Amino acid sequence: MRFFRELSRGMTLIEVAIVLAIMGGTLCLCFPSIQQSKQSLSASALADELVMFISSAQQLANQRHQDLVIQKLPVNGAGSSTWQLQVSPQTPSMDTPLLVLEGDLFQGVEVSLHYSAQQLWVDGFRHKLSNGHIRIVDREGRSLLRVVTSYATGRIRVCAQEASRAYPQC
Repeated sequence: MRFFRELSRGMTLIEVAIVLAIMGGTLCLCFPSIQQSKQSLSASALADELVMFISSAQQLANQRHQDLVIQKLPVNGAGSSTWQLQVSPQTPSMDTPLLVLEGDLFQGVEVSLHYSAQQLWVDGFRHKLSNGHIRIVDREGRSLLRVVTSYATGRIRVCAQEASRAYPQC
């Protein structure tokens, strides 16, 4: 009976401290993995959004029978600088952009355009795109994904630096 009373008292402060230390150590080991997963999900969402954005620009150019360009513009706001992709007519005009993709929606990733004149050209008559790619990189500059466009086929595809389940290797 005496043994039973000792067990019913609960945990000691030392036992609680040991459990908390083990849980804290496990969390510290998992944190970098969680950050990488978050960046990977953000890059994947951005790649999907870029494909839809470029497809919308193609449809808009085709409807308007007008060549369009997609340009990356820096945006400085509320303490942090981010980026913005804009679709506008190829001939300079003072009009507002036709389509805009905001970079602040995708935390932890950046884009860089690798096209001639740093802009993606969209043909309004033949439904073609200029050859090149948009590279999606993390904050350290490591390339995560590429959105590749082809002039010959007008095709848009997404590939990864390393083969994964979601995307083929570039």
